[in-house]
Parts: sequence; C-alpha cells; structure tokens
Amino acid sequence: MLKYNYSTKPSNYRLRNWSKYNNALKNRGKIVFMITRDIEDIWLAVKPDKKLPGSPVVFANKAIEISLPIPELFHLPLRQTEGFVEGLFMNNNMLF
Repeated sequence: MLKYNYSTKPSNYRLRNWSKYNNALKNRGKIVFMITRDIEDIWLAVKPDKKLPGSPVVFANKAIEISLPIPELFHLPLRQTEGFVEGLFMNNNMLF
C-alpha cells in the first residue's frame, strides 16, 4: 500500500504579467483562415451566365475537398457548414 506525504505544500505559482497571460488566452482560441483571390477560379465548377432562381450552384471537386474538414472540426451539419464557408467569403468581400 502506498503512503502519501502530505507534509509538503504545493508550490504556488504567482502570475505577474496579466496582460501577457490574457493575450495568450485570447490567442489560444484564435483561428485564422487565409483565402487567396485566385480561389475564385477553382471554387465554382461552372460559372453560370445567368442564374435562374432556385437553380443549384455547382461546386468544383476542389471546393468540396476544402470544405470537408470543417464539419469534422466544428461539429457542424451540412447547411451550417455551407453558411460558415459563405461567411468566410463574405468577410473577405468575395461573393459567389
């Protein structure tokens, strides 16, 4: 049977630089997505001349491959993933 030594006190860690600690906590949750302008050429498989209301958008295989890890990472269903990717493009002033 193991005996524990309770006579030693745990060392106290004193935080002295709160601004650095606060920035480290904020940066821990930061996610950066870098989208280049040339993605517009490969994102849509067919660029329609005139889009009819209700017609589906045809995405290229590369666009689907790029979007596949997002639902696994953030636990999102398909529609929410589509909205997430659309929001990324809206933040970068690129609309499809």
